[in-house]
Amino acid sequence: MSRQSPVVTLEEIPGTKYPDLAAAQQHSLAETASDLTATIRALLESGALVNQNGRIIPNPQG
Repeated sequence: MSRQSPVVTLEEIPGTKYPDLAAAQQHSLAETASDLTATIRALLESGALVNQNGRIIPNPQG
């Protein structure tokens, strides 16, 4: 059975909401970090990733 990737949703934000690219990136940083943390934790719980000597790596047995 092949693994299926989770559905990724991208949202386009109009350019008028932020004055420049740096401001838009700064605004998205906290949400992106939170989503990445949740994804890594879910992959650890499912066994797709493992913590080996303090490093998170793909499960060599999976």
